[in-house]
Amino acid sequence: LSIRRQRQMCIRDRDSINHESDLTIETPFKVELGQIKAVAVNAETIPHLGFGPNIPLHHDKSHTLSVWVKPGEFGTVFSRMDAANAYRGYDLILLDDGRVNLHLIHSWPGNGIKVTTKLPIQQNRWSHIAVTYDGSQKAAGLKIYANDVLREFETNSDSLSGTIETSHPFWIGRRSNAPSYSGRIADCLLYTSPSPRDRG
Repeated sequence: LSIRRQRQMCIRDRDSINHESDLTIETPFKVELGQIKAVAVNAETIPHLGFGPNIPLHHDKSHTLSVWVKPGEFGTVFSRMDAANAYRGYDLILLDDGRVNLHLIHSWPGNGIKVTTKLPIQQNRWSHIAVTYDGSQKAAGLKIYANDVLREFETNSDSLSGTIETSHPFWIGRRSNAPSYSGRIADCLLYTSPSPRDRG
């Protein structure tokens, strides 16, 4: 996903250069200068950004998620998770101590992956977070990078064996029953193929 025209975002498939789909943003938002070229969303001025259309991310296919964050208060960076349906879906959360926490869930707590980085990112400074997943349904198939450094993580749960697809919208800056994110977010990207660094 990348911000375009300040009121829409788009999704790109890395293997299909000409494929772009606009996603209408349900929530108005304020933008400002980001870390690189794109603008940054000021998450302190809105509760969250919500997207109605489905974001194609599957438990048995590879993908890469990437985002720049400048957290004022730690919380949920993005999520697509249905808390009423045993938390089916996925999320990325910055815990109170700055560590990165990731879920891929079919039904919680018995069927899902949860990992937490051992080291935190810094508050009130721009950091780049990238997550790659190889579709293996195993925590070992995940890699988490912070500022281009591969981070070690603790595996809190490793039992995924079903779909993580849900009709719940994709949210930036919020998960239904988790602390909301406060700060800046920029260049939130989803690739439906592995990152170049993981292609060998």
